Amino acid sequence: MNKTTTQALVIWASLLVVSCDSKKSPSSGEQSFTTRIQQIPSALQEGLKAHGGLEKWAKYGTLSYTVASKSIPEKHLIDLNSRKVLITTDSTFTMGFDGKDVWVSPNLAAYPGSSATFYHNLVFYFFSLPFVVADPGVNHNALPDITFDGVAYSRISITFGSDVGESPDDQYILWFRKSDKLLSMINYSVTYFDPANASKFNAMVYEEWQTVNGLKVPSKWTSYKWENDSLGDKRGATLITDVSFQEGTPDATLFQKPETAEIDNKGN
Repeated sequence: MNKTTTQALVIWASLLVVSCDSKKSPSSGEQSFTTRIQQIPSALQEGLKAHGGLEKWAKYGTLSYTVASKSIPEKHLIDLNSRKVLITTDSTFTMGFDGKDVWVSPNLAAYPGSSATFYHNLVFYFFSLPFVVADPGVNHNALPDITFDGVAYSRISITFGSDVGESPDDQYILWFRKSDKLLSMINYSVTYFDPANASKFNAMVYEEWQTVNGLKVPSKWTSYKWENDSLGDKRGATLITDVSFQEGTPDATLFQKPETAEIDNKGN
């Protein structure tokens, strides 16, 4: 799953914050923000607006939520400006991204998955669509409208710059329902473990939404195999609860690696 570079994200977040403060005079940052929005395909512009607007998203510096569908629920805390991450569980492991390294406490073996680096912002990325595809280094291409299972959709193809994130060869297709402009489904490829998978798509259906601080964000999505341009076997569902947005940013020390934690060497 693509993880956009922290440096680029910080720059973009800074532009967003400038553009959303009506008390500040117009600046080059604000003009850059406006220009970029105008360059995004109209279906994505409409989708962002339907989900509460990119300007509103940019007002917040802190996001937290609970991944309730895990056998051991996880609490995720994200600094939306730096994209630093802290994932905590009651007893199993704590994972963090301090802006440079991904670490796990008490050790890497405590995390039951295959790669902490791959996982640390995976849920955040799915949760934060469509907002995060307005990040710099993201390429947008409008695809022909399509009717799927009797429902009309607008679609946007997403690719990434060669220097963006851990997996720049990942690809996405975002499906927006034409009736309400909401994100309904995505196709996505995962190249972190094998670059040859760039065009091998999976699917994810957004099934339930919740409105928090004026932003429409998911409360449930289900993953599927994507076979013959159709939904295949179900892979599993993700449930998100306790969503909170705050305008201020979290204490930076929360993301620092504890002395006993181990850094993921990013080996596949």
